[in-house]
Amino acid sequence: MHTTSFPKHRPGVRDLRRLLCAIPLLLGLAALAAGDPTPPSAITLKPEPSNDIASGKLAAVQSEIDTEPARFVVENLTILQPVQLIVATKKAGENVKVQLSKTLWDQVEQEATTEATGAAVFKFRTEGDVKIKVTSGDGQSHVYQLFCWVGDAQQPSQKSPFVSMAAFKKAAPGGGLVASPVLWVIAGLLGAIVVLLAVVVLRKKSA
Repeated sequence: MHTTSFPKHRPGVRDLRRLLCAIPLLLGLAALAAGDPTPPSAITLKPEPSNDIASGKLAAVQSEIDTEPARFVVENLTILQPVQLIVATKKAGENVKVQLSKTLWDQVEQEATTEATGAAVFKFRTEGDVKIKVTSGDGQSHVYQLFCWVGDAQQPSQKSPFVSMAAFKKAAPGGGLVASPVLWVIAGLLGAIVVLLAVVVLRKKSA
């Protein structure tokens, strides 16, 4: 019986190219499976200097929320910048819910509603981006205003390890000499030791 043998397939450059082309698709599917499809409707807030504030930058939005959530993103924050976010309604009792996230939209880090006071207020510092999701807490339509203030970077104060002579004299009474009872006891013991040594030497000389 005549048998035909087929050559074994060995992976080549074409297979490697196919694999590389498939990697972005696999990564995209993994992101969708993780539950973080960044919606194209997410608005990037870009705080700008304003005459209405003394320092920092401000972004303001007025809109209406109903059954569909509104999403915003603030980018490129640093841990040195204080951030304050306020979402306000026309009056208290209107239920607008605000959620903050870092990486995934469904992993909420902080949340608040406007129902009790008419405003949801957040104060925080973070590194990188922050996601803001605004929804209607009761399914009704509500008009709201969103204010995002980003302060100037605040460098942490570093105290000098050196102390001036004036500060030292002020902290230590008696012209800079520390009047401690322990030091007086030590000085007394040293004086007694000197006296005893002198007596011993004198006795040896007299003998």
